[in-house]
Amino acid sequence: MLERRIKFVFSSNHPIIIDGEDDALLKRIIYLPFNYAIPDDQQDPDLGDKIWKERDAIATKALRYARKLVKLNYIFPEIPQMDNAKCIVRDSIAKTVGKFVQESCDKSESKAVTATEDLYNAYSDYCKEKNMWACSQKAFTKELTQMKIEHTRFRCTGEDMIARKNPVSAFKGIKLRP
Repeated sequence: MLERRIKFVFSSNHPIIIDGEDDALLKRIIYLPFNYAIPDDQQDPDLGDKIWKERDAIATKALRYARKLVKLNYIFPEIPQMDNAKCIVRDSIAKTVGKFVQESCDKSESKAVTATEDLYNAYSDYCKEKNMWACSQKAFTKELTQMKIEHTRFRCTGEDMIARKNPVSAFKGIKLRP
């Protein structure tokens, strides 16, 4: 019997972005956030050379931990802060999209139709203005759909007030506030 044993280890100072509904990938990720950026004036310009000089010790330590991981049957120890970070990414999508809809959109006209592209561009601008992280357009569309806003195809008038020739991805029952 073939048994899959795979983990992905990511280290980043930016939240990971994963589109899709399947949690299988998210369950396999070990996420190591780097929450603090080193200011330019405090960075060590010789850091690469110093790490290169220590490469044997770094490789030895990495192999020691790899052997330990094999003995644990590839089960990484639980790190609550890291597991919480994965949840934060999911929750932040719902929060930023929800706040955008609440503050920048009008859902009172059931016949209103707005192109997904126009909504997403306004959402991106909103996030920049509020200094918030913006999700991908795919995640944005999914979140609006989960908010029970009807996703459709429609010949919408764009932000430039020119009617599009072909139907585009759009949401019914929502429009941008002026």
